[in-house]
Amino acid sequence: MTRIAQQPIQVGSSKRILVVAHDPRLRETRASLLENARYEVTTAVSDDDALKLLSYASFDLVLIGRNALLPAKPLDQRINKKYPNLPMLKIDAFSAATSPYATRTIIAHPGHMLLAVQEMLA
Repeated sequence: MTRIAQQPIQVGSSKRILVVAHDPRLRETRASLLENARYEVTTAVSDDDALKLLSYASFDLVLIGRNALLPAKPLDQRINKKYPNLPMLKIDAFSAATSPYATRTIIAHPGHMLLAVQEMLA
């Protein structure tokens, strides 16, 4: 589902972000925060959904939440293999331990997320 911020967006000021979160509340909250900051947001409900979206749409950043299902091969690793130059921000509620595949990893906090996104897309 592609959702565009309700506020008018100046031409060229919007960056495209793919938000991947399995928890619908987290997905919607993150998408809303980013939309309010004037980013164009597309959401994915699963790793497979995210990979499918990436196969036919371009994004400036992928924001990945922690996957409670713990797949054998993490999403950031699979994205990095197919799209090595695509920036990824990984959000973890418990640890800011770095991922060898994500561009940046942060502890879940709305202010931290927005600041990291702004810095990564500057």
